[in-house]
Amino acid sequence: RQLKTTFIYVTHDQAEAMTMSGRIAVMIGGELIQVDTPSAIYEDPRDIRVAEFIGTPKINVFPGRVRSDGRLEVLGHVLHAATPAQAGECRVCVRPERIELSGSGIFSGTVVHLENLGSEAFVHIGSEGMNAPVVARVNDPSLLPAIGASIGYGFVPDAVRAFDAAGKRIATAIASRVERPRGMA
Repeated sequence: RQLKTTFIYVTHDQAEAMTMSGRIAVMIGGELIQVDTPSAIYEDPRDIRVAEFIGTPKINVFPGRVRSDGRLEVLGHVLHAATPAQAGECRVCVRPERIELSGSGIFSGTVVHLENLGSEAFVHIGSEGMNAPVVARVNDPSLLPAIGASIGYGFVPDAVRAFDAAGKRIATAIASRVERPRGMA
């Protein structure tokens, strides 16, 4: 900034890129995927590869589907999020800091691992239908559940970042209500 000169700095370290840059160009496999500010890259990734690369711990990826009515469904639950995208398989992503732990969350699982970092902690939750544990950031480590505990969790609709089968971002908006598919308890 003092030199009023533009620099191009190449790094494989996402934390370094996020802290040093005014703009980031994310390249994967020789393809330029997204160019934007660090904040936009993190909050508004346009490709699932960017969403998964930027952020520590990694973004949570849920298997999902766009229903014929435009609503998003995740692990058997219809979300408050809707999309104009065509019906079909998708992936619904939520950052760890946007996962909310509660006794009665829409989703449930078992605590499989805890990372207590002092000022914050990460709770790893094993959930049926997930290939990897769901990670939630907890800002008060004194409130950590025990390993093996059953726990509920959820997230607000604006936390959702949805991606189509090709990995491209699909627009979402708040829908009117949550409902379970027929036959679900």
